[in-house]
Amino acid sequence: FSEIAKKYGFPSEGDFLVSGVGTLGICYQVKAKDKFYFKDGNVLWYKQNGGIVSSFFYYCFHSDQIQNQILGQASISTVGTYTIQNAKVTKFLCPTVEKEQQKIAHCLSSLDEVIGLQAKKVQALKQHKKGLMQQLFPAEGETTPRLRFPEFREAGAWEVKRLGEIVEELQDGNWIESKDQSSVGIRLIQTGNIGVGGFIQKNNNARYISEETFKRLNCTEIFPGDCLVSRLPNPVGRACIIPAIKERMITAVDCAIVRFDKNIVVPYIFILLSQTPAYLSVAESHAFGSTRKRISRGNLSKLKISIPSLPEQQKIAHCLSSLDEVIGLESHKLDALKNLKKGLMQQLFPQ
Repeated sequence: FSEIAKKYGFPSEGDFLVSGVGTLGICYQVKAKDKFYFKDGNVLWYKQNGGIVSSFFYYCFHSDQIQNQILGQASISTVGTYTIQNAKVTKFLCPTVEKEQQKIAHCLSSLDEVIGLQAKKVQALKQHKKGLMQQLFPAEGETTPRLRFPEFREAGAWEVKRLGEIVEELQDGNWIESKDQSSVGIRLIQTGNIGVGGFIQKNNNARYISEETFKRLNCTEIFPGDCLVSRLPNPVGRACIIPAIKERMITAVDCAIVRFDKNIVVPYIFILLSQTPAYLSVAESHAFGSTRKRISRGNLSKLKISIPSLPEQQKIAHCLSSLDEVIGLESHKLDALKNLKKGLMQQLFPQ
């Protein structure tokens, strides 16, 4: 480092590093205590000469006006890079009065602090839920959780049942080939749509099938309240509940459709169980295949899981769903703050 620094210098406080390959235009402002070097032309080094307020330059670089230039310049190249030559002709608009630069930077950095605090709050709540689940559900090889609500502490061990014993219906999803898909129609839910936490992920590249294809293939429709279980890795057994939405949906063969016996299990409890190491370890042990492991519907029905009585399930579900609501509200606040910053930057910087 000393040899390179002596020969070429190294980034100092107020300088900027910008990604020139991959995801282009990511900007990092060098801090006072930073001491590092970087790899050749993959990163561009903007060294400040005092002509612009450093913190203003940071936000300026994230504006649409600069980012659009970077993408436009990169599109000319077949490789898609932001080069030193591109950087030299990138136009930066800034106020001539230094105090205005400082004012804009202070406004946005203050908002970034609020966003950062809110992000930490959301992350802390998610970690709290993760820790709570580790206490409320039995560990691998055990049938009693470490933490129970007072009224259930003398209730004894959870009952071990096979998945097939607690469902009213367990069936495969539909076999849908690429040629059967369309851009509109009935929504096709696949393994990749099952998000962490048991939610259907929003996907701008959602896939569909037509009404004609639905009838021709004799597809099974899924409804709000149905549970989908991933039969493929990352991980096998991950589950979600179909939310109460008006959109018509089916699922692909990489998911199993589960409808629970309402007198035996609260579906939300199974969603939570599907996130615990104990359940995932059992699900993985039932998967097969040399190149891409998957779990069959038959093996899925044989999965042994520990479940408490219905009242205890309801108590756990209420506790964690209430926490989910708080996480959802705080996440919504975080998204709102990010959108506020985005709108503010569009107003503060020329388009």
